[in-house]
Amino acid sequence: MQDCRHAAGRLFGQSLLVLALLVATTSTRVEAQSSSAAQGTIRGTVKNVASGLPLGNAQVFVVGTTTGGLTNGSGVFTITGVPSGTQIV
Repeated sequence: MQDCRHAAGRLFGQSLLVLALLVATTSTRVEAQSSSAAQGTIRGTVKNVASGLPLGNAQVFVVGTTTGGLTNGSGVFTITGVPSGTQIV
């Protein structure tokens, strides 16, 4: 039982490390799809770099703002109220 907890803890730690490295080393430029003249919506999916599996409950923010949200269990996120134009998440 202790081996299972240790393996699960190590896997969780590795996933957090991968996510931290992913966030620290990559930014994605996206074009906000305009729903009005001044604001748009960004939709996307966050995946684990090593496994390619979707990451649920990952925080996603538009750089330089407090606008953001969490991914769902399938790694999908939607951020609304984003200034139109090119943004970095």
